[in-house]
Amino acid sequence: MELLHTEITDNILKTFYGFKNKLPIELDLTFFKNALEIELQEIGLNVVKDKLIDLLYKQKSIGQLTTDLIVNNKIAIKVVSNKLEILEKDIIEMKTFLKLTEFEVALILNFGADGEHKRILLTNNYKKNLG
Repeated sequence: MELLHTEITDNILKTFYGFKNKLPIELDLTFFKNALEIELQEIGLNVVKDKLIDLLYKQKSIGQLTTDLIVNNKIAIKVVSNKLEILEKDIIEMKTFLKLTEFEVALILNFGADGEHKRILLTNNYKKNLG
């Protein structure tokens, strides 16, 4: 079974692992997010940083959600820098983001010492309609 948006996620991961060690891990997450945005744009991907997405209830906005980067309007990315591993709270946050938006694929990219990623999938046909 082929994964959803594989070509885009493969390009993102190849780029992430290709440059993740170029910045010291002690930096604020903003630096990693900005550098990742530049790197992804250089390989031809459309990247929007900190995009606000309306959360609708009965066709009315009840607030806005955001994530670090949106790539090609298909992949949501959360940037973290945890020393050991991606935390469960980050995974839960991205699962919730997918559940409440039209996005189906998310990546958590950890710029910590070893660098790692998590790919999260929640297809729209499994989501519950909020209203």
